[in-house]
Amino acid sequence: TLESASADQPQAPPIIFTRPGLVPDVSLQVFHQPFHVHSAALKPNSVFFCKFLDSPDKLASSGNSASLFKYDWVTKIDEDGTWQLVSSSAPKLDGTKEGVFTGAIDTEIRAFEILLRAMYSRSLRISSPAEFYLAVELADYYCALPALSSALNGAFYTNPVLAEATYEQPHILIKTAFKLRNAVLYRECLVQTMGPWSKPQYKEIDDESLRGIAAAAHAGLKDVLLDTQCAIIEILDWAMTYDKDLVAQFQKLQLDATRGCYNRQAPGERIFHLPRYYRNLYDDQRECRDVDDIDPAGFLAAMEPLMKNDLLLVTQGADRSGEGKYHVRRNLLSST
Repeated sequence: TLESASADQPQAPPIIFTRPGLVPDVSLQVFHQPFHVHSAALKPNSVFFCKFLDSPDKLASSGNSASLFKYDWVTKIDEDGTWQLVSSSAPKLDGTKEGVFTGAIDTEIRAFEILLRAMYSRSLRISSPAEFYLAVELADYYCALPALSSALNGAFYTNPVLAEATYEQPHILIKTAFKLRNAVLYRECLVQTMGPWSKPQYKEIDDESLRGIAAAAHAGLKDVLLDTQCAIIEILDWAMTYDKDLVAQFQKLQLDATRGCYNRQAPGERIFHLPRYYRNLYDDQRECRDVDDIDPAGFLAAMEPLMKNDLLLVTQGADRSGEGKYHVRRNLLSST
């Protein structure tokens, strides 16, 4: 019989998942942390457990756990240092050696609990990106990605770490979002990788296919920007004939709008924040409108397509492009 891979650590009190009218029939020993759960929750949400809980190679459970649980699984550490759950009654293969796990055991346990909570449709508690990435790896291994992805849709606004991850490392997180097939997370990461304009993060995506998709989105954004600039040029051309004072005023606004748009990211390197520039230009032009609150030349209307914010998680729709959190950003990215 296999023993827990963390027998040298104190046994933690079990984390018990409840279901009305059902008694837990599965014990999952993740290192020193036991989880008491239901096969009725595992099998529909995990192809792995659906296939292997009752596979014919499992022997009848023995020992003290037999009277409490139909299924008793423990942690086994492989020679390469990775771990997996195996049935305690599975016959041990001759010549196999257990390795040594050198990772953060507590983080692994919390990540596994996230996965179990997803299978039970419980609210998720994610305290770090590392926990989230591990939970996705576990969901992939135990063939439970749809369950985790579905649970995420209700977790974005209660777990700020997820929103911050889309904001801090979208070029990394977008691969995970794609693996989960989670539309909200994928869209957020895709939008965030469009900035900053002078050094867009989509170029750092290491997956060639995803990088190509992001490049196409960035090209579409360039088209919108080009349309805006063409509209402004047409207005200026009109003003050169009918209102030269307006031309001088707008040119001054363009110079003033560059304030705060450059940030130094590294010695000798400056990042230009295009959303900040257009936000400054838009707001300054709005302040210069006449008392009738109209925009006779159409400058504001020309820039309006650039003012929207397609993000949901970080600002929850409160800030538009170049506003609020996208006015000055800690990691020098820009909303687009």
